[in-house]
Amino acid sequence: MRLLYTTSDRSSWELARLTLNGEGIETAESGSWSPIPLGVIFPPREYRLYVEDGDDFIRARQVLRKLGVAPPEPDTLQRGRLMAIACLLLGLTIAAIFLLWR
Repeated sequence: MRLLYTTSDRSSWELARLTLNGEGIETAESGSWSPIPLGVIFPPREYRLYVEDGDDFIRARQVLRKLGVAPPEPDTLQRGRLMAIACLLLGLTIAAIFLLWR
């Protein structure tokens, strides 16, 4: 099983789960539960959908992308990480130049 989708919004989680099941993609669900001292349990704060790795996973990501709830592709995440590193290096360079010229 591979984690496909995580959200704190139950309605978008339900929509994703029902749509995937309607497409014939079997999912497994989980949520993090938070008991209070009286023994009453709050609903999950984080909802997760899991799908078998392989063709179902790829199809499931495509379905979620059409719904507009899919996380960004790893390539997009990599570009964002590289941009953050570049900005950090630029900031450190400017700070070093400023400190050296004082």
